Amino acid sequence: VLKRTITEHAIKDEDWKSVDNIRVVCRFRPPNKRELAFSQQTGIADIAPKFETEQTIFLARAPAPDQNNRSKRQKTGREKSFKCTLDTILQPTATQKQVFYLIGQPMILSCLEGFNSTIFAYGQSGSGKTFTMFGPENSSNVELFGLVPRCFIYLFQKLNKLLSNNGGPLSDFKVNMELLQIYKRDLLDLLNPKTSAKLVIKTDFRTDTVFVHNLRSVQIHSVEEAFAVLTEGQSNRIVAGHALHAGSSR
Repeated sequence: VLKRTITEHAIKDEDWKSVDNIRVVCRFRPPNKRELAFSQQTGIADIAPKFETEQTIFLARAPAPDQNNRSKRQKTGREKSFKCTLDTILQPTATQKQVFYLIGQPMILSCLEGFNSTIFAYGQSGSGKTFTMFGPENSSNVELFGLVPRCFIYLFQKLNKLLSNNGGPLSDFKVNMELLQIYKRDLLDLLNPKTSAKLVIKTDFRTDTVFVHNLRSVQIHSVEEAFAVLTEGQSNRIVAGHALHAGSSR
């Protein structure tokens, strides 16, 4: 049974509008067992990042375990420390709920105001993108839900509240869902994987929007339908295992 409501973060109606058009948020996860084992086997220390502020982080390079490696790294400049400042930095203690309040809630509010909204997850394989976006695979623990399922719930929660029979200004609404995978140079329709129709990225100059021609679009009416369609699309993804992640999207 899905939890159908999300407690909204204390955010003023106009606060989200002050958010920059593009924000860069970096989420750090703790080292996993494989990384800790590698550190022990190689003698390379696992130095935790230093979170100087909510926007600035300092990363120190681990010293080389022997003099030969040290000299090589000095030549390549690999021993230099790294420091950067972003819009927001999330420490390993950040919860899925906190990530949603920071990113998901403002995005849905922006979308409902008619703005195009995109969450783009970027990072090395195994860094935690899938966990952040979806949560653990086959988990029914609501607390571990990622951005996508939480955005589903919150979107329908807000839309239903806006309906006229609930005292809102809307008489009706429509939500359509499309799932696309870019595999190497190919576009794959995850909701119609056996189609022979060629998918082509085009621009509708009448509305100044980008769309994928021949991509299947499914109308959804509830959170449960959204989850069902997402599950169908996920099962059609092309994945390929490698040393960093056994089920990475390729």
